[in-house]
Amino acid sequence: MRVDFLTLAQLKMPLLPTTKISIVIRSMARDCLREALQSVANAGFMPVEIILVNACGGHHELSFAFEDRHSFRIVNQDGSALDRSSAANLGLAESTGDFVLFLDDDDLIDVDHLERLFVCLNENPLAIAAYTGTRLLDTQGQVIREQNELWELDRLLGMNFLPIHSVMFRAARVRGQIFFDATLLLMEDWYFWSQLALQGKFIRLNGCSATYRLQHGESGLSAKRDKDAMYIAHSLVLAKIKKLDATGISRSLFWFDTALNHVRGEKQTLEFNVVALEQTVNFEKASADRFRQSGEASLLGLNSALAQADKSLSLYQECKTTLATTENEVVLAQSALAANRVKLADTQKLLATAGNDLAVVQSQLTTSNNALTKMLESTTWRMSAPLRALVTKLRSLRGNFGG
Repeated sequence: MRVDFLTLAQLKMPLLPTTKISIVIRSMARDCLREALQSVANAGFMPVEIILVNACGGHHELSFAFEDRHSFRIVNQDGSALDRSSAANLGLAESTGDFVLFLDDDDLIDVDHLERLFVCLNENPLAIAAYTGTRLLDTQGQVIREQNELWELDRLLGMNFLPIHSVMFRAARVRGQIFFDATLLLMEDWYFWSQLALQGKFIRLNGCSATYRLQHGESGLSAKRDKDAMYIAHSLVLAKIKKLDATGISRSLFWFDTALNHVRGEKQTLEFNVVALEQTVNFEKASADRFRQSGEASLLGLNSALAQADKSLSLYQECKTTLATTENEVVLAQSALAANRVKLADTQKLLATAGNDLAVVQSQLTTSNNALTKMLESTTWRMSAPLRALVTKLRSLRGNFGG
């Protein structure tokens, strides 16, 4: 997203019509220069003045084209090679902006980098400079950390913690007053920031909007730094700072000693916490082992109980099947019993009828016997006895003769 005057006005940020940012780029004509220029071209702020200092000397062949809203020019074209400090001083002298930001040709800025720093300085008119976070990239282009340290003047007097393109400063407080020291081949930006910080306050801005690529640089942050050369350069800068501020180095040493003690205290606290944590972990581990052993025993008991339960379940299923069969048999038996009861009732009815019939027959038989007894005892029966004998005889004879 590009930011212009209208956007800043909508944010109710007072802006003078003549406000301009100068960006000074010290160029060694490396391939990464195009990326640095592109990051400036993408920046959402206007007007911007880009001053490209030809630090390697000779003629700079550059095909990069900026939009009309940017002012761009190359200085020291076809000139002699310049050291880092001389190139920075030349770019600073050529700048005409109200604010200045240095950008080496291997570094990058985000779209909102200029706007953020400008707004911070605009809101803090007594501050001489403002800085924000810078991400550090390794040789694979991966972010290894973000550098955005709290502002501590005493710390700065002992060691630089400000990447050069993370800082924007007021040009009026610098031009003709503060310069890069041409005798310093390394750490010249640290000495420049130290001079500037002794003249006014720096404001730290939260967040991160710049990129430092360690594989290209030669500073104390870079992957190519020569430690012995750094030590020599560091001692030279300290000597110069001591001339500017007699007690500055001592205050810086006290600051680092206090910081070291603080770090040591944190380290001891951390070690204590680690020991306590280890004890807690060991206790938890022992508890876990006991729980595991108890769990294993419980598991064995549970497995045994499950096996017994399986057996009980099988027995239950068998009993359930037997019960179902028995219930079916009971139903059938009850049905047969009901049928037998019906048959019994029918039989009982038949027996009752037969009993009645038998009683009638017995009554009739009794009557017949009584009648027979009376007949046999009668005179007529006795007088007809010879005749009945004769009839019986004749029947016998008839049978003998086939009659």
